[in-house]
Amino acid sequence: MKTCLLRLSAILVAVILLLPSASKASTKTTLLSQDFSSGTFPPTGWTVNTTDPNYWDSWPYHGYWYRSSAGNGGYNGSAVLWSMYAYTYGNNPTTNWMQTPSVDASSFATASDSTFVDFDFYGAYNYYQDFYRIQSWTLTVMAGSTKLTSFGNSNNDLSNYTRFDYTYGYNDPGTYSGYWRHYHVPIPVSARTNAMSIEFSMSEYGSWGYVYADNFAFDNVVISDTRYDVLTLLGPNSLDFGAVPYLTTSNPMYTKFTNHSSRTITFSNFAVTGTNPNDFTIIYSPSSIPVGATDSVGVTYTPQASGTRAANLTFNTDADVPTSVNVPLSGYGLRPFIALPQFLYSMFDHSHVRFADTAWATLMVTNTGQVPLHISPSTNITGDYPQMYTIQRLPPAIGPDQTDSIVISFEPTIEGLMDAQINIVSDADNGTQVMPLKGIGILARLVVNNAYMNNVAMGFDSVAVGTDSCFQVTLFNPGSDTVAIEKNFFSSADYDFHLTPIVGSDSLIAPNASQTIGVCFQPLKRGYRTAELRIVTNIPLTYADPRQDTSQFTVLFTGTGVPNGNFSITGPSMVDTVAVGKSACQMDTLWNTGQASLTVTSLSVSDSSEFMLTPPTLPLVLAPGTFQTVQVCADP
Repeated sequence: MKTCLLRLSAILVAVILLLPSASKASTKTTLLSQDFSSGTFPPTGWTVNTTDPNYWDSWPYHGYWYRSSAGNGGYNGSAVLWSMYAYTYGNNPTTNWMQTPSVDASSFATASDSTFVDFDFYGAYNYYQDFYRIQSWTLTVMAGSTKLTSFGNSNNDLSNYTRFDYTYGYNDPGTYSGYWRHYHVPIPVSARTNAMSIEFSMSEYGSWGYVYADNFAFDNVVISDTRYDVLTLLGPNSLDFGAVPYLTTSNPMYTKFTNHSSRTITFSNFAVTGTNPNDFTIIYSPSSIPVGATDSVGVTYTPQASGTRAANLTFNTDADVPTSVNVPLSGYGLRPFIALPQFLYSMFDHSHVRFADTAWATLMVTNTGQVPLHISPSTNITGDYPQMYTIQRLPPAIGPDQTDSIVISFEPTIEGLMDAQINIVSDADNGTQVMPLKGIGILARLVVNNAYMNNVAMGFDSVAVGTDSCFQVTLFNPGSDTVAIEKNFFSSADYDFHLTPIVGSDSLIAPNASQTIGVCFQPLKRGYRTAELRIVTNIPLTYADPRQDTSQFTVLFTGTGVPNGNFSITGPSMVDTVAVGKSACQMDTLWNTGQASLTVTSLSVSDSSEFMLTPPTLPLVLAPGTFQTVQVCADP
């Protein structure tokens, strides 16, 4: 027969309660300890079942318990259940059990005690199990009517065997610890009575006539209790604040605890840690808790952002159990969401505003969030020309799915495009919103005869008395707004001057256009003359400090009337006929009837072939009121 040996490393299988650190005080009591080293079996107070209820023939060893001198590690001894045999037609199991003496565990029936049963178990997989693969076995550990644990090889699960030896017949429980497995099984409070005993029950099942299971052994059975100074956490074990509006503080929540120890327990190192510690605030934390008292730690939640928020409440105690506490904290932050009109890229776009005028614009703001939206007073205007714009209105709280408005005014003091932006600060989840501002400042300007000043002088020089001399005063608008000529008149003038003013639609001069005003000077007598033309426009005050009026323009005209000579020619009223080939002469007179001398520089006749002029010596100066005769002869 083929045999093999598979050595299993020792495995510690345990169900762990909340244990203290090694440095904490605790008291351990052993209620029962049995290593089967005594030659008496079963040991005093122990009970074993050695009768197979399904036994039907005379085989003497079915379900027989005995003591082996070999045990865990090859020393002392062990309790062995050898050759379980079941007649399984009708699927009747074979059960054999071993029971400890009763012990009084009633004084340990509190949550602050950790009561366990410890034992070492040996299970051999041998010829019977290898040949009869349709069988199975189960080990059940009971404390009275309370099942503490159970395991086996149901469905051919071989994980609970500790030794594999395919030889036929009896196998000793082993000579070293590699064949054993240790179990550390907790005993619940409800099973800790004044007459508690532990029962180890082995059951065998199968679906084929006769089944066998051999060589199950137990060693080092210990029932013990460890008592600690325990702080009992009543909870809740985590605090969920639910949905809370952004930057709004929730009602406090508390996690409670009771001192079930024999001394006052002190607390230290209260803290909030984790992902979002700033969202949670400890509002109450006791420094200690007396024996038997109940107290709590209180926390509030103020979400600093939207969405899921989490942290941990932690603190330390000087109890044996627990030495540190960690309570998960969670909440959900609700924030509004600000939405501005779609496709609105700027405000005051293409708005042309005159100096001293104010334009208004309204920006609609919608809250698409779940809680009210608050526009902060710190909302501000920045950019190249923030001084040109003023926030006239900020809305109060805007409810969910509601719309309100921000009102802004534009009052330019500079000509041209005034770039700026409004920064809308709020508690919205999508942060500060920026809207460009692009108003255009326009200003009417006026240039008088190419002079960009408000006082212009124009001179007519000397003009002969009785004659006219005229000027065209050109008004040009180099600005960005239409200039209106509200008045143009002589504010003072001698009678020698005449004005042709601008009237009607001509008084509106568009940017880069011009108009003219006519002024004429006709001196009535000799001497110096003046006139003042006043032009009043709609150009606004300047923005200097103090503001100045530059809307009026003055043009000062000067001229001098001078005397002049008055030249005339007189002669006979008619000319007699002259025979061809003959000559006839007559006298014409050159007169100066004016007030000033005049000079005759040349004299001529239009038909010099038939007329002959005999002029005086030229140039001829004629004093006022004088004359000079000239002979003219005809030779037809």
